[in-house]
Amino acid sequence: MAERFLVTGAAGFLGAHVVRRLVGRGDDVVALVRPESDLWRLDDLRRDADVREVDLAVGAVAAVKHVDRVIHLAAAGVTAAVGDEAMVLTNVLGTLRALELARASEAGAFLYCGSCFEYGPGEGHKEGEPPSPISAYGASKTGGWLLAQAFGRQHRLHITGVRPFTVYGPYEAATRLIPSICLSAARGEPVELTAGTQTRDFVFVDDAVDAILLASTSPAPRTFNVCSGSPVAVRTVAEQLVTLAGREVELRFGALPPRPVEFPVLSGDPTQARDVLGWNATTSLREGLRRTFEWFEDRLSTGTPVHAGRMTR
Repeated sequence: MAERFLVTGAAGFLGAHVVRRLVGRGDDVVALVRPESDLWRLDDLRRDADVREVDLAVGAVAAVKHVDRVIHLAAAGVTAAVGDEAMVLTNVLGTLRALELARASEAGAFLYCGSCFEYGPGEGHKEGEPPSPISAYGASKTGGWLLAQAFGRQHRLHITGVRPFTVYGPYEAATRLIPSICLSAARGEPVELTAGTQTRDFVFVDDAVDAILLASTSPAPRTFNVCSGSPVAVRTVAEQLVTLAGREVELRFGALPPRPVEFPVLSGDPTQARDVLGWNATTSLREGLRRTFEWFEDRLSTGTPVHAGRMTR
């Protein structure tokens, strides 16, 4: 049966994929975007989703007609550098506004999207372990999660959460790691990277959307890791993409300095998502990279613009 969803952060990489999936399966979607957002990811969905410009961090939001579920994906500090104050305003106060909107809209459930950076560096992080962020971004996401839980208990709003790890795929910002390598490889241009020894837990975006939608309907009031459980070195990803490109591309490892706060290792344990939600990351890294490369290559061949963000290599 079709449901009515409210999705915040709908113009973002993950948000737009969630909106696209919901629309595709016949659900009614209210998509909230910031007034200054570039809506390129939603261009083909404007007739199918109710897109509304709202800044959750600024103040109270007028109630939306009854919704069944809220999926809160709006966040600051994911792909663009922002000050700590603006980050906290968006990730904590913005979450409060979204919760108030959910309550006013008589939503039955609220899904909070956290972050793997709530854990800090390390391998095989489990959902039950206490957060230990080492950045303002990770701390602000933990703050939003604690606030959502408290609000839910106070106002009897069902709360669940997800903590995505390194999600990639079509529509990601062009200067993120995988898209930037895809575009350079498709052009046959050299790619400058860090040493590439850091490992990450890569998850194809379609699998991540599956997890988010399953968690949004889960009766279990907890947060779930959205990860493969298998860390892979950035160097390995770059080499696989060049192989997929099928042309000579120079990978200049070490040409870029490491970022000031660079986790050497970051991966999660998806056991709880598997046991409770019945979810696994089923797209292999090679298949996900192939689909992503072909999408960016097609954008280049058709002259369709790709959009930027913060450089992350």
